[in-house]
Amino acid sequence: MNRWTAACISSAFILAVGCQYNPHAHRFSTHKPAIEEAAGTYVLADVFVDSVKAGLNKQIEEYAPTSQIVLRNDGTARLIRFPVFLAPDSFHYTYQGPEDLEARWAIDSTGTVSSGGDHSKTIYGIHFTFPDGRALFDNPTFTGSPRVDGMIFTLGDPDQGEILGFRKQ
Repeated sequence: MNRWTAACISSAFILAVGCQYNPHAHRFSTHKPAIEEAAGTYVLADVFVDSVKAGLNKQIEEYAPTSQIVLRNDGTARLIRFPVFLAPDSFHYTYQGPEDLEARWAIDSTGTVSSGGDHSKTIYGIHFTFPDGRALFDNPTFTGSPRVDGMIFTLGDPDQGEILGFRKQ
């Protein structure tokens, strides 16, 4: 094996191992819903945040049935017992506990998803605006096809699968 062949094989191996994917990407919605479709009540259903702090999944799951996001048709929202995280950077989080929050919401593009080819598709979710100027650790992405059935907040590196998933009632 010559030097170039070895280098190419090594590079291919690094790319194959290094290129991961978001394990929840298949759930993301690629259609832009109307306000009436997105509006409604969402309840916390999926909690995968133990990388923030050991045992945190269980701690949040204890109050998950009472954690809700209510999106109203008039563009206002109420987040009830919402698990708040502080994020000094994109990969480190501190859990603050549940809070009740009021916000405004709008449907927005939250990124793209691809099946590995050159055909990226836009995914949609929500942009929240809070009266006190705060920003959440993430803007959630809608789930469901052909209709919205929930939303996912991602913490940190999407490849790690750390999420808070809310299911629409």
